[in-house]
Amino acid sequence: MSVEIIPAENKVPFFKIDRPLAREVLHLASPVVLGMASITAIGLTDTIMVGRLGAEALAATGQASIIFWAIHWVTRSIEVAAQALIARRYGEQQFHLCGKILDNAMTVSLSVSLLGMALLYFGGRTLMSWTSTHENVVDLASSYIQILCLALWASSLLFAMRGFFSGIGKTRIFLITALIMLVVNVICNYAFIFGKLGMPEMGVPGAALGSAISFIVALIYMVLYVLGISGRNFRKEFSVFRFDFDLTTVKEVIVLGAPNAFRGIWVIGGLGVFYAMVDRLNVIQVAIVNVVLNIQSVSFMPGYGFGVAAATLIGQSLGAKDPQRAERAGYEAAKLGMIFMGTLGIVFFVAPEWVVRLFTDDAEVIRSAIFPLRLAGIVQIADAAGMVFSTALEGAGNTRWVMKAEIFVNWGVFLPLTYFLTFVLELHQYGPWIAWSTYITLFGLLCIWKFREGKWKEIKL
Repeated sequence: MSVEIIPAENKVPFFKIDRPLAREVLHLASPVVLGMASITAIGLTDTIMVGRLGAEALAATGQASIIFWAIHWVTRSIEVAAQALIARRYGEQQFHLCGKILDNAMTVSLSVSLLGMALLYFGGRTLMSWTSTHENVVDLASSYIQILCLALWASSLLFAMRGFFSGIGKTRIFLITALIMLVVNVICNYAFIFGKLGMPEMGVPGAALGSAISFIVALIYMVLYVLGISGRNFRKEFSVFRFDFDLTTVKEVIVLGAPNAFRGIWVIGGLGVFYAMVDRLNVIQVAIVNVVLNIQSVSFMPGYGFGVAAATLIGQSLGAKDPQRAERAGYEAAKLGMIFMGTLGIVFFVAPEWVVRLFTDDAEVIRSAIFPLRLAGIVQIADAAGMVFSTALEGAGNTRWVMKAEIFVNWGVFLPLTYFLTFVLELHQYGPWIAWSTYITLFGLLCIWKFREGKWKEIKL
């Protein structure tokens, strides 16, 4: 792999707006952002509804979600690989290969998800006992994860197909499937958590069942969409669902996706350790972590959306042999992400109590969540940089560097700092959030540096 160092005069001025490219970024990002808003709304409605069951229920769903998404991130890494490869082939106008990549990516995704389902179903309670010392929390979390994991196969295939549509620049499907999931999830949650609409009252497991059903319904729609329900037959146009198994393509998907998978395992594993350290304080602090991270997921939406747009445009531009356009796309996406997330950061900082009250009516949780939410507001711009540029680098094929960088910051800085501030300096509930903010800021700065370095433009896929 050859490397080109970009001359200083070719660097893109960060504060200069490229209006045509910015519009293209917005066109790609907007459906993803709105789709992520719907996905986030699913998590928020889960939190709001489960929050009415008490702090232990909140803590249980939060900790179970960490374990579930650790496994889910492994399958989601296939989406990252599929998007990067398909965007390159699309830029090269080799459209028939786009479907071939998707078919093989789905094969890998399904295989991995079935292993993940077995692990979570049979080992869920053991995994939950590692993250909590509270027996009631472990019981609730185990019942939650054993139901939710049964839909892992559906969510994994859904994400692989999403990588295909991202790669060809048709991101509107994000919004459609996310809205379907939101509607189904809200109705099912209401029915199964509280025993409404003739359904049994299940409590915490009902939230898991609602999410599982929403994944399956969304996948069914996605398959119909590929087959032409929208009026465009993607199966014929891109040779999708031909199921032409090709070992070389499978290897490409695995090699490109594996670093993202390892990144997910280590990073979410680190978050599990973070939960375990917070759990040593008290269950209220664990509930606060769940609430604050769900609130931060609101700002995650634009960051992820602009990251997907950057990855798509970068992959297509590199496939079309236009690295300078690829670089400009990355910067435009980052600028827009910082504007949107920075605005939300102001809301978090100025009105934290009002925001927290949307999620819980527990007075102690509300009071204690104000400090971490204000810190989250301060670091939103750095968080935007980390999210957009890391996704952009992965879209260019540099998944290995992103993996190394985040694992280093997570395990080398964040977790030791959490322990030191919380238990050595005895900052107690303040320590974890100071460490969390340091983590976000440092990762963002590293991603800015790596993107500006420019070596990613010479990666061959």
